[in-house]
Amino acid sequence: MTGKVVESAPTAGIMLGWSVSARPSISVNVVRKAEIGIAVSVVAGAGTALITDNLIAETRRGAIVGMVRSKAVTWPWGRRAVRASPSVSGNRPR
Repeated sequence: MTGKVVESAPTAGIMLGWSVSARPSISVNVVRKAEIGIAVSVVAGAGTALITDNLIAETRRGAIVGMVRSKAVTWPWGRRAVRASPSVSGNRPR
């Protein structure tokens, strides 16, 4: 997913996968005023996701949060060790 604007999302502006479902790459998006900017599945076996160059602003629970189904397990991004390892670079949380 590239070049989208998401504003005022009640849960997550962008959700990448659920459990072990496929996880795409996303880049150059804008997410504003969401509970979580980008929620990414980090359950064992989820594989990898590529999250690059996104602008994430005014989120209440975090810009990029690793999720095990509906539970946040990284707070903020990268603080806890998880089994899946998304590639995260060049994002601009504000």
